[in-house]
Parts: sequence; C-alpha cells; structure tokens
Amino acid sequence: MSNFEVFKNEFQGDIVVPTDEDYAAAITRWVTSAERKAKVVAFVKESQDVARAIKYAKANHLPIAVRGGGHNPSGASSEDGLVIDLTRYINTITVDPDNRLADVGGGAMWSEPWIKQPCNMGWRLLPQQNLVFVSPPILQVD
Repeated sequence: MSNFEVFKNEFQGDIVVPTDEDYAAAITRWVTSAERKAKVVAFVKESQDVARAIKYAKANHLPIAVRGGGHNPSGASSEDGLVIDLTRYINTITVDPDNRLADVGGGAMWSEPWIKQPCNMGWRLLPQQNLVFVSPPILQVD
C-alpha cells in the first residue's frame, strides 16, 4: 500500500486530488488569480487530520498552505502542494448568549447563512443571539 493510500485510509475528513470530480470546486478561491493547482486538498475534520496532513506533506516534500475562512491575497493555496482546508468541517459557530461569547471555527466565512451583512462598517450581526462583533471592512470575504 502506498503512503498516499495509508494517509487516505487514516484521514477522517475528505481528500481531494486532481482526478476527483470535485477538484475544481476544492481549489476555487475568492478570485481566480489566487487559485493554485494543489496536488492534494485535505478537508480536515479534527486536529489529528491536521497532523496526518503535515506528516504526509513532509514525507513527500510538498509545500503546505492552510485555507481558513479569511481573506488572503495568496488564496491560501499551494501550487503542486498540499492544502489543509478548514472550510468544510471546521466552520461552525457556537454562541454562549449568557456570557455574550462566540467561538468561531477557523474555516467559517462571512458568507455563512448565520451571519448577516454588515450592520455598520466593520461590524457584523449574529441575529439569532442579538450579538454584534467586529470584522474587517472588506467587501468580499469568503
């Protein structure tokens, strides 16, 4: 069994490679000039997936990029490398309304349905919890 097959079998999230049907969607970024042809896109589900992806990339001399929910001019991609992508599974928000705290996953994006458009420049609204929080005043963040 190849080390890719071992990696794929141990990985809890989703692995996408150029021959997969959903590869084009996996490398799509906020602007086409930020897209890179990664060899592997690893949609992590847990911290051990991150460790597995780093171990695999290191063993195969692949550059690593991490894609979170932020706005990055590089597109958080890696030409011929491995992308650790947080956007598919680590994209949740948990709100503690009593303490007025929100825990936002690293892959969460402003375009998520639970976040409304800015209610004021630099502020976002979580309507269900009647909470407002600071965000960058960027028109396109996803």
